[in-house]
Amino acid sequence: MFEIVVPPVFPPPLITGYVQIRRSEGTPFQILGDVEVSAKNNDAGMLVPLQTDAARSWVLPFAFDSKEWFTGYAIVNPNAFPTDVTVAVLNSNGRPAGIPKVVSLSAAAKQTGLVEDHVGAGYLQITASLPVIVLGSFGKRDLSILNPIPGLPISSMEQRHFFSFESGMEGWDARGIDLKLGGFEIDWSVTRTSENAFDAATAVRLYLANYNDAGKIWIERPLSVKPNRTYRATLRFAFGSSDCSAPNTFTLIAGVSSRRPENRNALIYRDSTFSGLASPCFKWLEKSYGFTARSSTEGTRYLTIGSQQLRNVLQPVSED
Repeated sequence: MFEIVVPPVFPPPLITGYVQIRRSEGTPFQILGDVEVSAKNNDAGMLVPLQTDAARSWVLPFAFDSKEWFTGYAIVNPNAFPTDVTVAVLNSNGRPAGIPKVVSLSAAAKQTGLVEDHVGAGYLQITASLPVIVLGSFGKRDLSILNPIPGLPISSMEQRHFFSFESGMEGWDARGIDLKLGGFEIDWSVTRTSENAFDAATAVRLYLANYNDAGKIWIERPLSVKPNRTYRATLRFAFGSSDCSAPNTFTLIAGVSSRRPENRNALIYRDSTFSGLASPCFKWLEKSYGFTARSSTEGTRYLTIGSQQLRNVLQPVSED
């Protein structure tokens, strides 16, 4: 056990926030969080195991008695993108017991609330457009009793993948075509960098000395799925661009396909890398593209992200 002490460099009124902990080496460990609740001059606390697995669908059981007991909940968006969350109240028979509430959570934001008193017992059904984390609490209104309620994630047939590049390239390969100028190959590279990142500490830098006005570089990753099936996919990422001159911008490459792209016609081209800024012109462009793609007979889909631009950075990537 250990305690995280707020250092004096964080002066009041800082009272809420996040602590990010990463394991670099050694054996796995579990962290407990201390949750404190105050109401009508009463205080109580409880230890809650920190939830690390996010999900798009959750169920949280509750019991409510307006005279003595309450059930509370918290929803956290751990993503680098906003997400919409729907909270529906179901009675003990699993039937809707009111109008669902829809909230929009910005990146790294949270929503807390209490179950309303018109249902004695039942469930909260929580669904989100991106994976979220759900925590619950149950106790007496005078806080003489306070206990955590674990949220129950609902598994589904969906696949979700998140890549931050914090621990390497995470299965992504660097690729390029049309890179010849005369008898030589022009300079290009794909490397991890901590120089500039959209979220956390790491990004992937795409460098292309585009002397032939035709070079294309990208990162690519295969995913295993069931063969010969049609899938709907959404590819979300942040793309850092220094293109501040609209006539000289290039085109983003972003696609999901059943076969590995082997030529320029197999790539999927999207919109411009224009940052829309004057000076300094670097900007993170948050992108989201939807696809319908059929898997190969081997059960593979290929994700591709890249461009033709000289200075670009990419981070992070999620696909579902």
